[in-house]
Amino acid sequence: MMKNMIRDIVIVQHPVSVYVPLNYKVTLSVRAEGTGILNYQWFKSSKEEVFGGTRADLIVTAQRSQLYICRVNDQFCNCMFSKWVTVKVLDIAKPGLPVAWRGEPHIAVHPAPQTVRQGERLTLSCTAFGIPTPHYQWYRNGLPLLGKTTDTLQIENAESDHRGTYLCYVSNVQEERWTEAADVEIVPSNQLTATDKVALLIGNLNYSHHPDLMAPTMDVHELANLLQQLGFRVVSLLDLTREEMLAAIDKFLLLLDRGVYDLGRDPFVIGKQAVEIRHTLKEPRSLTDPIRTTGHTGELHLRDACRRQANELPHQKLLIFNCGVEVEVSFSALFSNVMVAFGRVKTTGPRAQDCTITLRSTPAMEDIFSSPGRSGEMDSLLLNNLVAENPDCSLRLCGLQKLQGSLVIKVDLHYTHMDRKLWLQESKQLDIGKPLVASCDLHRGQQAMVSQRRDGAPAQSMGHSRISHSKQRPRQTLGQPGRPFTKSAECAAKVPTARSNEPGENDETEPH
Repeated sequence: MMKNMIRDIVIVQHPVSVYVPLNYKVTLSVRAEGTGILNYQWFKSSKEEVFGGTRADLIVTAQRSQLYICRVNDQFCNCMFSKWVTVKVLDIAKPGLPVAWRGEPHIAVHPAPQTVRQGERLTLSCTAFGIPTPHYQWYRNGLPLLGKTTDTLQIENAESDHRGTYLCYVSNVQEERWTEAADVEIVPSNQLTATDKVALLIGNLNYSHHPDLMAPTMDVHELANLLQQLGFRVVSLLDLTREEMLAAIDKFLLLLDRGVYDLGRDPFVIGKQAVEIRHTLKEPRSLTDPIRTTGHTGELHLRDACRRQANELPHQKLLIFNCGVEVEVSFSALFSNVMVAFGRVKTTGPRAQDCTITLRSTPAMEDIFSSPGRSGEMDSLLLNNLVAENPDCSLRLCGLQKLQGSLVIKVDLHYTHMDRKLWLQESKQLDIGKPLVASCDLHRGQQAMVSQRRDGAPAQSMGHSRISHSKQRPRQTLGQPGRPFTKSAECAAKVPTARSNEPGENDETEPH
């Protein structure tokens, strides 16, 4: 009969968080309903019992900020915990509380007027005591600021739009208060900033009326690394036709908006080689200027998506053959249109031995480094990748901008069957879609320009964004299968110590 009358413990009033000066005595209260006599036990944030804290009201002398919670239980082993509350303490010399303070908001620290340089951090603070802890809402020029509801207002990169008069509205269940007004002035910064830094690098190797070049490969690779260290988003391409260059430039120009350095349009550097930029770049602009994204996050996300699209590699794949051999295929990019596929036998299986693998591609991609004397240049760049990947074979895939469909990697496995003593072959195919710059479909831009010429309209101009200074048209090499090469051959490659045909620096006063 008695059990049917038992009811759960219900907390009808939870304690509230408070913000008080050091050594202020504050009372935390909890009210609960239940059956029979209720017992109370208060705990600190360390889950340590508060000595003597066995009543519904707990008197605390605020020594430091601390969390508190109360457990309520009855004689029938039912229990219920209150909400965690914070007793926040501020050690301030003159808190200035009224003698008959009842817990209404009391502003002890008002925001101070200040002058901030553009691009620097703006911080305004307000300190208000209250029981319960007050709520905050910041205003600028009489209008509430969305999301600015803490005792500190912070703006990471101050702009001219942030100047004005600031106030903070402070309230709790008892009363409301307004801080004194704080005037904020934003002055120009001595250091210029950019909303982003992007770079398109194109190096051509093969020309119809000029000997094959060696320098562009290393120059583009090294310049790409340097620019990336300076915070640039880089797309690097090798050996493009004129139409492919125009299509790449058209896509790249879509990334250029306010605040992005465009050296191709700067009259101080038009027609100059990269080695001369350090002399002609007008002061005080610098390639090392920091990036400030405030107000430009939308454009930043667009540029980042485009850069990632042009540099996105296929994921590593594990192929399992019928004989039980497992082959791992991974990928590395040296340029945005040059990729290397690595093959490695990961597990030989119970019946296979003497395993070797080769890689092929469909369609067969040209290898612009297959000519005599040219392979060592690319191999030197691959040396670090080969050491890291430790492949059994690799396949170089160049000219990815020409892809109009998916790229398929064919893996041929040769092995000796241990039971049958036969030399056997198995093959598997891996569809990797359109890797790197192939996903940008530059060939569509080329087709559009060809159609435009057929209609009699002029071809789209490159404007000032000139990439190649030679008037000769790059020679399109015939499509050839990527040249597979073995681990032993690659590990023998040595990094060249000098380049005999590296171009010298031109006279800055001469037109190009």
